[in-house]
Amino acid sequence: MVIPFIATVLAFQANDVKVYESKPTDLKFSYPADWKLKKDRLYDEFSFEIEGKPVTVQVMVTQMNYPKDHWQTVNREVNENNYRQVLKQWEEELLGVPLLLLRVRDTAKAEPQIIVTGLLYSARQDKMLFRLNANESVAAQAENIWTNVLLSSNTISGVLPNVPNGGTTENVPVNTSGGDSNVQVIAPPTNKPDKSVRGEAKVKIDQSSGLMMFFPTTWSFKDNSLAREATKVTVTHGIGDERVARSAWLKVCGNALNRINAVVSRKETEPKYTKAGFKGSVMTRTGAVGDYEEFQWIAYGSSSGYFYTLEWSGTPADFEKVKDSLTELYQLTAVAPE
Repeated sequence: MVIPFIATVLAFQANDVKVYESKPTDLKFSYPADWKLKKDRLYDEFSFEIEGKPVTVQVMVTQMNYPKDHWQTVNREVNENNYRQVLKQWEEELLGVPLLLLRVRDTAKAEPQIIVTGLLYSARQDKMLFRLNANESVAAQAENIWTNVLLSSNTISGVLPNVPNGGTTENVPVNTSGGDSNVQVIAPPTNKPDKSVRGEAKVKIDQSSGLMMFFPTTWSFKDNSLAREATKVTVTHGIGDERVARSAWLKVCGNALNRINAVVSRKETEPKYTKAGFKGSVMTRTGAVGDYEEFQWIAYGSSSGYFYTLEWSGTPADFEKVKDSLTELYQLTAVAPE
């Protein structure tokens, strides 16, 4: 179904709107000037109110090069696993490409919330993903307002996005000259490897879905842990985008922090791609546990709707002995369907 240009479209005037631009996705749109915009490391968040009820819309960049059905399945399972009621899952069209949508009801708070997520499924590697969150009593109004904002969308380059061919994506060259000349787009390096290399050892970690974990052959897997001689690493895994993966990782980091009486140092790497093609970070932390100094190493990786976390702890001296093998493990670990 194509999003219709209906009579309820807001008549935005030049003096009461602002323009939002996302260069990675080559998209821009107009939004009411009285909305608040907060820029976070992982997403940009718009906030406004309807009848005194807060509404937020998070807009982020995600990379997904799997077929539409895969995205819809992953998105649905993530919400079901978090005990949210899936109300509707459907597809519309925006700027000539599919807009994959999901609406769920979340009863975790005192007042039920309606959450709508949407992925603009273009051929670009970097895709726009949004997440609207509103109180159930004003959710329909919030969706209408956000739809009207989306109707103002256009590309920054002036070139309409393409539909993926066969479910794969690529960074589409942009020609803004109107002629046949080639335009070189300069962008910050993502350090994503041209060809991913994952560990040759593998084990099925979810019997129902057939999900596999890949890791170096020098390690073995048993009881949700990876082991190499005396070194033991605790493993978790899940379904969700990078934001969900990072939240799961921060939860593991928080649980580990509970063991520490006083933090001595903490370092966190910028999100980067591993050799296996998973994007993630590594947190290292030292702290006092009574008379004992503990060193914590906790990592995560995320790709194509799947993620994992790795957790190791010991003394600082222990870490110096195992840090190379932990780094190799992190670089070559992957989770993917069989």
